[in-house]
Amino acid sequence: MCSSDLPTIAELVDSADDELFEKLLYNPHHVLHNSLPNKTDSSYGLRHRPYNRVLTDKTSRLADSSFIVRMLYKDIY
Repeated sequence: MCSSDLPTIAELVDSADDELFEKLLYNPHHVLHNSLPNKTDSSYGLRHRPYNRVLTDKTSRLADSSFIVRMLYKDIY
């Protein structure tokens, strides 16, 4: 039996996804950096988002499975 203070598998995966996405956003030499959507320049005083990328259309269920699309839409509400 595992100790109760250890993170769950879901928490470990979520943390790894966040870490990878952050590396993608801020490292222009990362192999997946060119897969990111274009940057957006908003002159509106909207609430702060953790990134400055255009949200892509979620046109299919397959798009929901894409790592980059999932991360762009994560915690936007």
